[in-house]
Amino acid sequence: TFLFYNVFIFLDRLNSCDLSEESCEIVASALQSSNSPLRDLDLSSNTLGDSGVKLLCAGLMSPNCKLQRLGLNSCDLSEESCEIVASALQSSNSPLRDLDLSSNTLGDSGVKLLCAGLMSPNCKLQRLGLNSCDLSEESCEIVASALQSSNSPLRDLDLSYNKLGDSGVQLLCAGLMSPSCELQRLDLSYNNLGDAGVKLLCAGLMSPNCKLQKLGLNSCHLREESCKVVASALQSSNSPLRDLDLSYNNLGDAGVKLLCAGLMSPNCKLQRLDLSYNNLGDSGVKLLCAGLMSPSCELQRLDLSYNNLGDAGVKLLCAGLMGPNCKLQRLGLNSCDLSEESCEVVASALQSSNSHLRDLDLSRNNLGDAGVKLLCAGLMSPNCKLQKLGLGWCNLTEGCCDVLASVLRSPHSELSDLELRDNELQDSGVRALSAGLVDSQCNLQRLG
Repeated sequence: TFLFYNVFIFLDRLNSCDLSEESCEIVASALQSSNSPLRDLDLSSNTLGDSGVKLLCAGLMSPNCKLQRLGLNSCDLSEESCEIVASALQSSNSPLRDLDLSSNTLGDSGVKLLCAGLMSPNCKLQRLGLNSCDLSEESCEIVASALQSSNSPLRDLDLSYNKLGDSGVQLLCAGLMSPSCELQRLDLSYNNLGDAGVKLLCAGLMSPNCKLQKLGLNSCHLREESCKVVASALQSSNSPLRDLDLSYNNLGDAGVKLLCAGLMSPNCKLQRLDLSYNNLGDSGVKLLCAGLMSPSCELQRLDLSYNNLGDAGVKLLCAGLMGPNCKLQRLGLNSCDLSEESCEVVASALQSSNSHLRDLDLSRNNLGDAGVKLLCAGLMSPNCKLQKLGLGWCNLTEGCCDVLASVLRSPHSELSDLELRDNELQDSGVRALSAGLVDSQCNLQRLG
């Protein structure tokens, strides 16, 4: 046991280590030791079971325990564990700030027990993961009650991959609209909310009491109609939303057209928008460009990956990037059916004094060596601010490595992260690249 204490203080990742209930007793003993400085512990994907969590919680309730983050994802837990964890959260000694209980069959009855802990004046929990926990609308009512409690410090809640439905969202909104609710991040991805659910949710976003800054609606069966109500929420002076994930929905160009009305509002505070996998084409991009060029648009991060934009779409997009009002710093164009033609217009955008781009992902596009050579003209411009570039799966060979090495040697290049995985560079290509890596001007810190 003495040896375990000494080794344990250096361990914070014990996920997928074939641990059982027996390990929990040893871990609990370590947490109770005044010598243990452990703040972060991940025990996910181990068969701990309810009996293991019961033993572990003895450590969490110790006055010597300093643990702030605990991962119990996929640990074969049931509602019984929720009652035990709730007791730990109610303890004046528990310092837990971050708890992940995802991928356990807790059910609505388990969440009901857990929320008793969340409403305790001793509870310090700020982040709770309940992803894939077999929850329904019944859980939403209980969680809403916890959010309305003046004692709840919860800031971040993950309810993705459950079966909440639009009726569940309606119940949850009662919590979001409470003046006591401090929630800033909410993930409802992979719940079948539909347009009706989003309409109810947006009513909560427009409440003067809502503090939500980050919202995940990935794969929620949303369509064009949802974009109209989301745009209304973004135009509201009450909405504090900064980060919105709408990926894996079928919004289409017509949906984006409606959404852009919100992006151009002087009340819109949105800085990050994910529209990947949304069946967008070049007409949707044209509308987004109008948004990016608006002086009211605050967008800094935009992901358009896995949309069939093509070279024509990227040409339109780059016109927006070169606009004096565009604030975009990060752009995702992974798998957008681009060719070397896109590289030339992207290079022009990078050379513009108006471009603020720091991070660009062009992975999974058939750019080829000729495309990368065109792109490098932009990377070597004194106006280029790009620090991270993704070129994985771009059909590259050793033929582009000499020009990439020239970029690394350029006094103007700020590139610190370059992704080249799954290309046919060969030994000769790596040899050419290394000439740039050893140059005193090279700023590269990561090469993948």
